[in-house]
Amino acid sequence: VRGLPEVEFVFLDGPFPSPGPIHPVVTRYFPGMPSFQWWDARRLPGGGYDYSGAEHSVAHVERFMLSRGPFDGVLGFSQGACLGHTLMCLQGGGRALQSCPPLRFAVLIAGFGSRHRGFAGQLDDASWPCVHVVGSADPGADAALKLARRWDEPRRVLLEHPKGHTVPDLSAVDGERLRRFLQQHAADAPASL
Repeated sequence: VRGLPEVEFVFLDGPFPSPGPIHPVVTRYFPGMPSFQWWDARRLPGGGYDYSGAEHSVAHVERFMLSRGPFDGVLGFSQGACLGHTLMCLQGGGRALQSCPPLRFAVLIAGFGSRHRGFAGQLDDASWPCVHVVGSADPGADAALKLARRWDEPRRVLLEHPKGHTVPDLSAVDGERLRRFLQQHAADAPASL
């Protein structure tokens, strides 16, 4: 987000190397760089999913937050957005990140709700402010919209774009909506995400 010098974006890679081929869009912007993930999602016999490594990833983020924080909010794309939602709910419910100052908001890009059996029943909180960025051509758009509908206005800001599963360039109007959201919810400048 350009035009917000008071907001610092701090990035953390997932703790696990991604198996398989790296998407061409990723290699175009990050040639020769490794790709990481937060967990390995596996469908369970009889239904449901196990996100192998999810609990380790939560602990990985907590260690990072303690060493580099404090942080005002969390921003994530795809699997990272799912993790961001998970972190907010687990911290709000007193189940994780209890040594860290409270996160106040999230920006979830191409997000989806966790189906990890290990977090079942722990991720229903939608009481914190959240921006949801959803692409109409994203195969995961329905899941992203389903997650976004958990929030009521004014806690929810929904930014839709015509592209697919990507971090989009926002329109001027949506960029301004995101700037206002960050200025409002990261009011104790400088903010870190």
